[in-house]
Amino acid sequence: MDKEFSFLVEKIRSDFSEKAYLAKKKELEEIERKQRIQKFLDDLKASGLTYQDVVQSKRFKFYEFLYFSNGKTKNSKEKIESIRKWWKQEKDDYPFLVLFGEMGTGKTMIAKKIAYIQFSQRRSVFYIDKKKLDIKLYEFESLNEFLAKMMEVELLVIDDLMTGHKTDYRFSQIYTVLDYRYTQRKFTILTMNEDIRKYRQEKEINDLVLLSDRLNEIGYFVWFDYPSLRSREWVEFAKKGDIRTLQKNVESNIYKI
Repeated sequence: MDKEFSFLVEKIRSDFSEKAYLAKKKELEEIERKQRIQKFLDDLKASGLTYQDVVQSKRFKFYEFLYFSNGKTKNSKEKIESIRKWWKQEKDDYPFLVLFGEMGTGKTMIAKKIAYIQFSQRRSVFYIDKKKLDIKLYEFESLNEFLAKMMEVELLVIDDLMTGHKTDYRFSQIYTVLDYRYTQRKFTILTMNEDIRKYRQEKEINDLVLLSDRLNEIGYFVWFDYPSLRSREWVEFAKKGDIRTLQKNVESNIYKI
């Protein structure tokens, strides 16, 4: 009887220890999960990307298919294929990817897509649009550190480069960064609403002309020569389209960058 009682006590103690161990393990795993999420969010913020950019990046394939299904633009698929070719075959020879064209044609979306892919592969990435960049360039106390980050990051993305002034102190600082990345042949993505190469013809030499000349040498240019995704015509198409049917066909119409 004593042996049976001792065995029972030992079993209860063992079961309790096992439950306590599993509970503690679950608690530690939850703490670790939250730490991973917080690190991801901190790293994402430091990259200049946002959580919305992550969501948009994951939804990109669907919008890509939706736009191609429109049939309104024959060249839209060619742009993606051209960028794929750059990424897989030509980025070492042409480390600057320059996306230019009308507003609302998907240049920013594609640039952020590439940036997020690199970020998810644990490469250093920094995205910033020109308006925010102009503001940062007047924060003199942290300017040197900020410029060094832009120079050394593995992938730099500057959105809407040609907005605002093109010949002032701010553009001169931007040129210094891009000229350094030009000499080091670091991967860089620039989006703009016009073809910067036209400034090579100007007689007066300034930072814009010099940058235009360098990009003409090592830039891989993709012209988005189709209507805006935000146009009324396209919005009406999207409303009328059979979204569920389109979603079912997404997986067979993936054009990975």
